[in-house]
Amino acid sequence: AVVSTQSTGTQTKKDNLIQLLSSLIATKTISLAVLKIVNFAEIQSDDVTFFKGLFTSLLSNSEGIITEIFGRVQPLPLDSLKNGMKVFIKHFLKHDLSGSELKNMKIALKCF
Repeated sequence: AVVSTQSTGTQTKKDNLIQLLSSLIATKTISLAVLKIVNFAEIQSDDVTFFKGLFTSLLSNSEGIITEIFGRVQPLPLDSLKNGMKVFIKHFLKHDLSGSELKNMKIALKCF
């Protein structure tokens, strides 16, 4: 697993890591491109939970930030990352989101 949530111990630590990464990505300190090493087609259940939390947190930002976050990876030659994130978001998040997060998901997917 890329981000072994087992090694972080408690749920609080996992949540803190999710919030840290989400904040760093939302403030453009780091890009979603850091996830290029993640094979979204073969992630384990602990990782699914982690990435669901990360993407849900990212999608809770404003429309402008969503466009910036996901738009930053659009011009990069990272097709496997972009396709992996699309499939992951559609498969694992679509049914869990509502309201503004669902609207933001559609905005994010258009950025690819």
